[in-house]
Amino acid sequence: MLKRVSLPALHAAAALLRLASLPYAGTTSFFVRVLLDKRYALPYRVVDGLVDHFTSFRADARQLPVVWHQSLLCFVQRYGHEVRDEDREGLKALCRVQYHHAVTPEVQRALAAAPRRGAAPPPATALRAVEDPGKLPPVELMEDD
Repeated sequence: MLKRVSLPALHAAAALLRLASLPYAGTTSFFVRVLLDKRYALPYRVVDGLVDHFTSFRADARQLPVVWHQSLLCFVQRYGHEVRDEDREGLKALCRVQYHHAVTPEVQRALAAAPRRGAAPPPATALRAVEDPGKLPPVELMEDD
């Protein structure tokens, strides 16, 4: 149900910050992923809180479930461009400790491809074709019978 409803962005941001401060549970990762998939513009405080949440698992010896790795991947894909450089290094170190064979390489790829926080977005590489309307072939109209 949470996937289908629209939430105010600040309410979702507050919920994410609160979820990030809770002790780990699989349902927490599921809710984090659902809220991140909404692609809201999050304040830096929430992004930093989520980074702290994920990097706190560097010292965790247990193997975390796939839903946790998926929520990390979703975070890095959606908000990797808003992560500070020192936090980016912490997330890279986390990937070496908490590894999943299918998800972690994608997390590392997304971290490497994301621009730095505050950097200008990369220029668009695709060029738009400009058509000259005078050079288009004429269109024959059919008459009504």
